[in-house]
Amino acid sequence: MANTGIAMGNVDQALQVFDFSGGRNSYDPEFLVAQNQSIDCQNINLLDRGFEKRRGNTAHNSSVMVNATTAITGMGYIKFNSGTEFLNAVAGTKFFTDSSLSGTMADATGGITITTGQNNKWTPVIYNNLQIWFGGAPDAPFKYSGLGNAVALGGSPPSARKAFVANNRVFAVRTDANPSRIHWTILSNPEDWTGTGSGNADVNKNDGEDLLTGIVLNADIALLFKNTSTHYMFLSQAPFAIFQIQSGVGAAGPDAVINVDGTIYFITPQKRMKSTTDGKTFQEYPNAVNDLWDSMSATRFPYIHGIYYQALYQIHWFVSTGGTNDISIIWDTKRKAWLYHSTGFKANTAALVKNRLLYTGHYNGKLFQQDVSGTYTDASETSPGAID
Repeated sequence: MANTGIAMGNVDQALQVFDFSGGRNSYDPEFLVAQNQSIDCQNINLLDRGFEKRRGNTAHNSSVMVNATTAITGMGYIKFNSGTEFLNAVAGTKFFTDSSLSGTMADATGGITITTGQNNKWTPVIYNNLQIWFGGAPDAPFKYSGLGNAVALGGSPPSARKAFVANNRVFAVRTDANPSRIHWTILSNPEDWTGTGSGNADVNKNDGEDLLTGIVLNADIALLFKNTSTHYMFLSQAPFAIFQIQSGVGAAGPDAVINVDGTIYFITPQKRMKSTTDGKTFQEYPNAVNDLWDSMSATRFPYIHGIYYQALYQIHWFVSTGGTNDISIIWDTKRKAWLYHSTGFKANTAALVKNRLLYTGHYNGKLFQQDVSGTYTDASETSPGAID
């Protein structure tokens, strides 16, 4: 690509190309593809000048959790006030902890209930010095303090699918009994869901859609998503007012929404990415990889999982061409370009460790560290897989 022969009359001149910042464009006709784009690039990362083959992954835990056919359904990193770091995970019917990131996953399930199933995703939130988990089938939420086993969250918490923390409260999104409802605790106590200041509200209760997720936009506002609508939740004072701000614009699933430095990116049920900084105005993105989005499994699209990897300015969307997530479609936020990793990212879930290292949870009972320096094979692939 660096020396392309260009015929000019009877003279061939070399055209040197140093700018590859356009990333992948596999959708437009070839004669419309920009000079700084490639019609078939995969497994690369963009640099300020040029590109490089992406680095591979290594297994975090050498021994599988539960068994080699059990999906990781939740991951979460926390550094407790004691200074001890944990990378914890949910797999099958078990909760596992890894003290000091040693790679040894210890069963800390105790008496909590976890329903097995690759689609029963768990979300951890951090409240002061606690890691609190919501999700599952949904199952009752539980907490982990860094000592002993996990235990049930106290009080009468809702068995919610998702949760977020804002202004010293925990907010829990959607139960099976009330799929359009959001609950919140009293101020300063994540285990009091009934006292003065706690409450709940229904979001467009009769529209036939579940409330999928909530995400903090800023100190005063959270955005709530359904499949075809978005809503403001004002966080300044309980009871919290909720207003619909858009109809026809929503998220594909609970993990299809992420916040990147104040910009909310999300994938719609129409298999397209949008973003917003205010919840009202939505940005459209280039159609350069619409062919990839359109090839994704419609039945698996609600289980898309997004995460932002700051080290490379990349938003990873783990999506499925079949029965499980098997590829990553990437938006490079610095170059405003699409990329595609065809291997190495068969990930059901993911987490950032130390706020800078990307770990993924796969369908084989293992966690993997991605983008490992000096590594150009994927331990998550067979034998292990060389990066192409």
